Amino acid sequence: MTTPRIVVRSACLIGLVALSLGGCIPPMPGVTGLDQQQTTVDASAGTSAIGGGSQQILAQVVTSGRAGRLTEVRLPVACSSGNLIVEIRYVSSTTGEPVGTAVSAETIAGGTIPAPGTTPPFRRVQLSVPVWVGVGDRLAIVLSSAGQCAIWSGPVGDPYPGGHAWFDARPNAPHVWVRANVGTGRDDLPFQTFVVP
Repeated sequence: MTTPRIVVRSACLIGLVALSLGGCIPPMPGVTGLDQQQTTVDASAGTSAIGGGSQQILAQVVTSGRAGRLTEVRLPVACSSGNLIVEIRYVSSTTGEPVGTAVSAETIAGGTIPAPGTTPPFRRVQLSVPVWVGVGDRLAIVLSSAGQCAIWSGPVGDPYPGGHAWFDARPNAPHVWVRANVGTGRDDLPFQTFVVP
């Protein structure tokens, strides 16, 4: 088997990211519905590819801190070609990785999320089909593209205790999820989730 890897691109390239959430982190003041977040971006580390030659899919597992409807996620992503697909999937109770098919999905036109300057904004992805969650439920935010997208990197370490980031990329076998911290030491993607009670 080929050694697992996560494809990292320079910050000057455009791409998307996906990720995982976990643990309960206090919401930012004044932001309605904000439930979970890991907002630290390490711009010096560049971006992680979504799609591209490795067909990389990224995911971040999140643990809900409140009951209600998951209506929106925000991610520091960009695309240079193709569209970005953002899915919400269930999580394996044994391995903690994303499983099954999407319970909600949105396709974002890549041209609407171009690369920003040096400070990547968190892009809003509103779910047309909200996902009902209870306190402590775990879900995965899964990012993919048939083109070339990317997400900016999170910090080294495990700043979000409620879940981990994962990747599925060639030349590894398809549909095999690997923890994103393998070879990078970065256990979480930047993200925010919004749950309406």
